[in-house]
Amino acid sequence: NRMLNNREFFIPEANGGQGQLYKLHPKCYIVQDCNPPGAKFTGAQKQNVATVDRVSVMKVPMLTRAEIIRILDNHKDAGRMADFYLQAADMIKTNGFRCSVTLRGLKRATVLIDTGYTEKDSIELGVLNAIELTGGQDAFAAVQSVAKGMFKA
Repeated sequence: NRMLNNREFFIPEANGGQGQLYKLHPKCYIVQDCNPPGAKFTGAQKQNVATVDRVSVMKVPMLTRAEIIRILDNHKDAGRMADFYLQAADMIKTNGFRCSVTLRGLKRATVLIDTGYTEKDSIELGVLNAIELTGGQDAFAAVQSVAKGMFKA
């Protein structure tokens, strides 16, 4: 409550166990990730009711192809990875799947390609396995169909 209202927090272990009060810098933001009711979230962790009226919702726009390529350090496959990301994200959104293609997964796939894995195996290990775990078999099959159209089988 103090952190949200006064932008300060107390750490009891600081200062040799004496504790210390810290104030957040005015440009410091705290991000709380949550799933809106429409996402049909079925996890066990519920949002604390005390924070409900203190949260600002930010919609994060989709990254552009150029931004994705830059994030992937202009890897030789960055253009195709960016196209895959955008098409897969659209497929996920259109079908309402509860999963996402992550940039971390794409980066992992580029590293796997560089170490000798096939494109198919790299996409499966870097991206598709996580989609199956979070979104299920239907999401996996839908995003896999996008991948099959873009990468060597």
